Amino acid sequence: MILAKKKPASVKMDDLVAIRARLDEARRRRTSIEAAPCDAQELRERIERIVDGSMALAKSELGLANLANEAAPINGVSVALPIHPAGVIGGPTGFAVAPPVPYGFGRAFQSAGLGVLALFMGREVAVERLFAEAEQFVQNGLSAAVRASKLAEVERETRDIELTEEEVVRSLESAGLQPERRADARPEIVLAVDLNKVEAPHVA
Repeated sequence: MILAKKKPASVKMDDLVAIRARLDEARRRRTSIEAAPCDAQELRERIERIVDGSMALAKSELGLANLANEAAPINGVSVALPIHPAGVIGGPTGFAVAPPVPYGFGRAFQSAGLGVLALFMGREVAVERLFAEAEQFVQNGLSAAVRASKLAEVERETRDIELTEEEVVRSLESAGLQPERRADARPEIVLAVDLNKVEAPHVA
């Protein structure tokens, strides 16, 4: 950006106020872009990752391989019966101390309920059900590429406004006035000897 030189007498405090109003608006747009929801494609990908992760945890908690193992019953009670929180198994003849089995449906539902449901109803069904419920929130969503492009655009605009702001501040100072700089003004702009040589910031 090549800054147009202004004569000190032609610059007023009102110019600085107007420039800072533009800066505030650019910052509001940046906040809006950052807060915008993702698009439908990214939403589906997120749901798939959540379902897959929960299913993997559910499989681990259920200990499905243990279902194929032979286990001697305790007092005629199958160890597949629900385990009481106190560590005992309830049966028709009373209670027995539960063996140290760290797996079970109760634990799986507690830590990976979605994964357990997905195992029973099917992964794709779970994904589609969740997507159908959440799709309404991404009607005006942005893809990652569009979001990055919009943020880069507003960052360039913000930088140009800040350069113009600093030029006006210096012109006002040359005219004998004492404008205050913003506390969050960019040091590379405030300290620049030549504003036209300030490098553009990198935007990821």
